[in-house]
Amino acid sequence: MASQGQTVSSPFEYSGVEWNFLDLQEMRNYPVESSERKCKIIGRLNYFLFDNHLIRGHEFEDNKKWIHLLNTFEEKHIKTEYGRPNPELEILPEWFLAKFHSPTQKWTLEWVIAQKMSDDKIVKETIENGLNIWETEGRTRAQKLRKAIDRLPQPQRIKKVVCIGLGAICTCIAVPKNPETQGNTQAWEPCINKGVISHPALAQHVTALVIVNQLQQKTGQIIDLYTGDPMYGEPHKKALESLNGTKFRVLRTDYGKHEHFTMIDDSTFLIAICPGCEAISLVSEYARPVAMLCESLSRHQDPSDFDKVDPDILWYELEDPGTGTKIKIPGTTDYCIESKRLCDMLDNEYTIEEEFPHEERFPLDENELDDDPCLAPHAIPPPGQREPDKMCWNAGVRMYVRKDK
Repeated sequence: MASQGQTVSSPFEYSGVEWNFLDLQEMRNYPVESSERKCKIIGRLNYFLFDNHLIRGHEFEDNKKWIHLLNTFEEKHIKTEYGRPNPELEILPEWFLAKFHSPTQKWTLEWVIAQKMSDDKIVKETIENGLNIWETEGRTRAQKLRKAIDRLPQPQRIKKVVCIGLGAICTCIAVPKNPETQGNTQAWEPCINKGVISHPALAQHVTALVIVNQLQQKTGQIIDLYTGDPMYGEPHKKALESLNGTKFRVLRTDYGKHEHFTMIDDSTFLIAICPGCEAISLVSEYARPVAMLCESLSRHQDPSDFDKVDPDILWYELEDPGTGTKIKIPGTTDYCIESKRLCDMLDNEYTIEEEFPHEERFPLDENELDDDPCLAPHAIPPPGQREPDKMCWNAGVRMYVRKDK
């Protein structure tokens, strides 16, 4: 570890590591802006999300050893002790970074992606055009969403809407600097004039704007709108904060900052569609948002999964196949996403709003390949073709509403 006579430099601003579960009642007693509350949440996220490369940032990439280790873990290896604090891991992050993640080399494909380049004018134009299209008469999703928001009990409880991981709306593609060069030595550069429009990301940003506008009309009060996504670059920030009408405030997602999480409290409407249960599981330790758009429990999608409840774990370990030594990893695994804490919260403290327009299937079919930013880089389409009402979110996304006495 980092304490074994070796100093490892870190690119992050650490605010401490919280390696135990947060106490909900204690956290709810702190004022939202208090430094004590922020430090506890930041420390918990520093610890829990350290192996998430999107949270760490694209300037570091997972090396082959880390990917190989992840593939060796099996569900049967989960132990009871993983649910108890392990003080050894308090000083782990710097060592973990040095061992399993490598700086991205300049002009590689990964480096170009890490620049998060796009055209802010195109991003702004796309959102505003999408909002106009969304509100056109006859659109089923828009009508159902409006009805779902209208059915919210005591909407005046909501003071802000916080979005986590809505995605980059427009991203440029990378093109070879020298097309004649082959292999791993190829250098890449960004091409802003060509790229992708992510229709799901567009739809989710438009959804957030629609929710805020409708809540403000219904309650007569100002609803603040916040968003945070490590995939945003400066062009997205500029576009989102300069929209006509309702504007987003873009929060810092840096490791050691996590503003998009510290902003969440009991007066929040939370939109966390892409991060899924992992994000909601973390939020469950310190807040109870009024409503949430998020990935539902598997049994809320399919009642035959009623027995699925994962253990709450704080860490796990992988075996280095080269040496046979056990490597302790902070956070959770893909096998422990639907934790008992999360299941208890969603089962007992929330109801599902049936009017919310959830999808009946997952993308993609043959006609939707151009909607997926990973599959079809192409020339950016004209505004009229940037459609916000195609595939909006995964089939498992539901609208949860807090039960209040």
